[in-house]
Amino acid sequence: MRPLRTTSAERMRANLAGPNNTRIPRWPLAATRIYLGVVFAVAGVRQLANAAPWVKPGQTWPAAMKAKLADWSMNTPDFYQSTVAHLVKHATMLAHHVAVIHLVLGLALIAGLFTRITGALAVLLLCNYMAAAGAKPFSPAPAAAFTALALVVALGNAGLVWGLDGAIDRRWSQTVPR
Repeated sequence: MRPLRTTSAERMRANLAGPNNTRIPRWPLAATRIYLGVVFAVAGVRQLANAAPWVKPGQTWPAAMKAKLADWSMNTPDFYQSTVAHLVKHATMLAHHVAVIHLVLGLALIAGLFTRITGALAVLLLCNYMAAAGAKPFSPAPAAAFTALALVVALGNAGLVWGLDGAIDRRWSQTVPR
């Protein structure tokens, strides 16, 4: 007899059964999500504190971002040149938004809240960085590696383990009949 209510975590566990019906552990996915969240949160805090790696002594984060975008524009593909030119023009305003977005994405990933959406937004953000810098998708650049990690986190729904998504899913499955 099939249970009346199953959580998406239970359905995912059933779908992840390996050979001989052995289960694949999900904690590495949660650890990847938390690591990626810490990277984003630390980047956001450092940017807000004018202590990001690109910031030279006596320089502010917005000025450093503008300089980095101008530097990247030399390698930007043709299809993205107009976007980067627009970003350079408004870099001072956008720098604060970028820092806050990094911080919010990081905190949401650490907490495991809205993980699929957060992971997808991280992929979008990192793909924009790679396009602006002219990086190739399969290059050894850190942005490419973080993009792959964010994609795994988003597709794997990593918030179900050690995250608020799992708690919400368990709570929701108790209150809504399926």
